[in-house]
Amino acid sequence: MKRKFTALLILLGLFYTITGYAGVEEAKAAYNKGDYAKALNEARPLAEQGDAVAQNLLGVMYLNGNGLPKDYAQAVTWYRKAAEQGFAKAQLNLGAAYYLGNGVPQDYVQAVEWLRKASEQGNADAQAFLGMAYNNGQGVSKDYAQAVAWYRKAADQGNAQAQNNLGFMYYQGQGVPQDFAKALEWYRKSADQGYAQAQNNVGVIYNQGQGVPQDFAKASEWYRKSADQGNAGAQYSLADRYTLGQGVPQDFAKALEWYRKASAQGNADAQLNLGYMYEKALGVPQNYAEAVVWYSKAAGQGNAAAQNNLSLVEPKLKIEQLDKEDEARGYNRMSFTDFQLDAKSMRTGKKLSIKGYYEIIGHLQSLTEKPSQLQIPNAYKLLLLTEGAPRDTRKKLIELQNKACGQYMICKIIVLGHVQACSETILERKVRDTICLAVDSIRSSE
Repeated sequence: MKRKFTALLILLGLFYTITGYAGVEEAKAAYNKGDYAKALNEARPLAEQGDAVAQNLLGVMYLNGNGLPKDYAQAVTWYRKAAEQGFAKAQLNLGAAYYLGNGVPQDYVQAVEWLRKASEQGNADAQAFLGMAYNNGQGVSKDYAQAVAWYRKAADQGNAQAQNNLGFMYYQGQGVPQDFAKALEWYRKSADQGYAQAQNNVGVIYNQGQGVPQDFAKASEWYRKSADQGNAGAQYSLADRYTLGQGVPQDFAKALEWYRKASAQGNADAQLNLGYMYEKALGVPQNYAEAVVWYSKAAGQGNAAAQNNLSLVEPKLKIEQLDKEDEARGYNRMSFTDFQLDAKSMRTGKKLSIKGYYEIIGHLQSLTEKPSQLQIPNAYKLLLLTEGAPRDTRKKLIELQNKACGQYMICKIIVLGHVQACSETILERKVRDTICLAVDSIRSSE
């Protein structure tokens, strides 16, 4: 299945550790300890007097709803006061607000303007953010070389996201020559800092054997680090390793556990595979209803394989549901072979449900276990008595013949009926007495 890589948006939480100058130290210390009431009491007077660090802190508190009602517009007001004084962290936060449309209309051009101001002061988070703007063509013309340049500035300062993104540029060959070894180098720098997406990407490198010998055990190790942090792509990939027994012992139960976690986050490939596990009874009892649920979720996201599987399993679910209804109505499920063994001693009137291949022979219908046995003389066949069957049942048989059985009038069906004595005739002459299944209803099967 195709693995999709999406560069993660820089999380605002990365921006909001508070640092600044003398005069707001108590406010910062209180904020970082979670004492928001004290932080507010210390910061607000300073912010109103024009202290940029306090103004930025007040903006953060409004953004996160810490000690104040959450209010994006107020956050932007205070960010702007600090940003206009040249405070880099506030410029970063104001740029992020424009980028995300938090408290102001979304405006990538304004976002880039403020991110550039902060980046030129050496703010690594802003540099990483600006690189993403160039990478995506948001607020500026798409320019991979510029993206690489800004990612590198931030990566050289140890910014984990920029290191991961720079690794991805090398992986893709965007703005730099494709170089898997360089990609792995930057991914590792980021992954060693605990950045989940980079840990997943290291796993991908080892899983694919790109620039390094293929090593499923190392891939699984890195996937697990990322998966444990909640990365859906890594959870899906780790589940695959357990399904296939690559780098870890094959374990369908563990595969299900990780597919389920990734599926809950909306990963379409995981939803597809979770549906498949339920359809094929891998690690769980077969459950077509659950398979349909997960195939439907993946199909709704445009997953072509899920759409195909859904079209195949929905008829099975319908038959499964009908089977339950049949059991409730008193029809006993019997295999074709069991009917052959028990026909001579079977009491008439017994309700049965039997699956087989179907063919019309005059007024008698023939059911057999294998399509190759149809039209073969002396092959044992179960005869379906339709001569005395209700007219609507016979009509259904003809409709099935015309629509579902193809040009050779052969298809797999389920017959519901009751046991009855009958005679087999050839050319209107009685050949033998036998046991037939008087048809109560019939439907096409798999």
